[in-house]
Amino acid sequence: MKGTISSQQAELLVSIVKKYGMIKNCTWISFSFTSLQNISAATTNERLGYLVSLSTGSIATAATLKDGSNTVFIDADYGSITQPNVELALQSDIEVEAWTINDASITLNMANIGVSGITTDSVNVADVLRS
Repeated sequence: MKGTISSQQAELLVSIVKKYGMIKNCTWISFSFTSLQNISAATTNERLGYLVSLSTGSIATAATLKDGSNTVFIDADYGSITQPNVELALQSDIEVEAWTINDASITLNMANIGVSGITTDSVNVADVLRS
């Protein structure tokens, strides 16, 4: 989601996704914490991705989105990801994903420090992990 959506817009968006039977296959990703809060209020068991640099502050903020029934992850620019912060996020039950990596060695490094997902334009992540 680009920009911030209101609670009414979130409810409308969730109702459209439900109408087409896609709610269980949906991941909600946004730079806007408020938008993610509004989506969380409009549905249950959601998967929320907060697009933000990985830091102790962003981990603490993302953790407030957890409600016991949802999954929350931080989707961070790979340059902001460090192993200590990945470990801190995982201790808070927040997975870390990285974007946008187009280098095999960086992809492998991210996987080795515990990053659970990688967005790429050109790297075949499965091939990198098999090597």
